[in-house]
Amino acid sequence: MRRAVIIDLVRTPFGRARETGALAACHPVDLYAHTLKALVRRTRIDPGLVEDVITAAEIETTMRRLIEEIEKVKRRVNALEFRVIPELKATEAFIRQRLEEMERDNFMRLKRFKAT
Repeated sequence: MRRAVIIDLVRTPFGRARETGALAACHPVDLYAHTLKALVRRTRIDPGLVEDVITAAEIETTMRRLIEEIEKVKRRVNALEFRVIPELKATEAFIRQRLEEMERDNFMRLKRFKAT
């Protein structure tokens, strides 16, 4: 049986990930790598001995971004379903009605023209 050993704990700064934030261009894994490098320097442990590093930050950030994207998609779907599509259907109905009116007018003109 393998033994788990806690070498050290590190608390990193946290904040809300935003597309326009100062760290928006940095991938969370790259930010996390800085923390791990500092931890290795501080504890002077051989990085080859480390088999697993437990962290929830990357998973939490990824899940938060996924949830935000899902919410955006939901809003877009709702906008399509309840606003855009009904407007397009109303426009289609108006165009069909107008074309039918024009067809009737042309038919009546043609009928009057033939009668004369």
